[in-house]
Amino acid sequence: MKQTGLIGILGGLGPEAGRLLHGYIIEEATHLKSVTCDQDHYDVIHFSIPSIVPDRASYIFDPHCPNPTPIIFNILKSMVLVAEQHQRPLSVCIPCNTYHAPVLFDPLEQALFQSDFSHYVQILNLIEESVLAIKTTYPSITRVGLISTSGERASRVYHHYLTLHGIELIQADEHEQKFVDDTIYNPVYGLKATSIGTPIVREILRDIVTLLQKQGAEIIILGCTELPFVFDQEMWGGAHFISPMRIMARRLIEEAEKATVK
Repeated sequence: MKQTGLIGILGGLGPEAGRLLHGYIIEEATHLKSVTCDQDHYDVIHFSIPSIVPDRASYIFDPHCPNPTPIIFNILKSMVLVAEQHQRPLSVCIPCNTYHAPVLFDPLEQALFQSDFSHYVQILNLIEESVLAIKTTYPSITRVGLISTSGERASRVYHHYLTLHGIELIQADEHEQKFVDDTIYNPVYGLKATSIGTPIVREILRDIVTLLQKQGAEIIILGCTELPFVFDQEMWGGAHFISPMRIMARRLIEEAEKATVK
């Protein structure tokens, strides 16, 4: 019986994002191959320990705040122990756009490179993979909108990768960004608190989508991993959306298949 490589979800950033990615992997499996029983699904190591992972945006804006990367690296080591036990290579994603800010993601990659288990695991870059998929799927696209947290916005990671491919990034201005953050972080009706698109959240984000479209955005990236709870369809309000989470589910499956052993 053949075994694919293992898929890793280093979750908890936030917990719903990891659950959503895991669900997409299960869903995509049924589109890509015959799934008739539990054993036909891809093997996923999903660690979600949100209580010990400091806030990513806080560290981006203030390096005196707790740094989540050392803790993320320790969780990664625990995931690798499971993969080594089963002698199967591991492809990991961290389902959090904000964590891919260079100040966080680059030191993690460096720590992995210097480790004694780097040959066993690879970390896929959520943002890089998303932009590559956009360029492949929409080769003529020149202007892309982005809805994201202030932390991801400040890191300019999407700006970096889109610019490499000659694509202009369109975002809400700083005043409008406060409303976007409110839809994500508000403790009463925000996405992280409710895991659903409450009416006020939908109203605010619909206005943001309209603003991006008026500025010429041809497609819009859902640059926060909780946004699919609102934009649960590829078309919404006349706009076309790109879900990095959906893209990553497909890429993780591709990497698992590449590592298949008999």
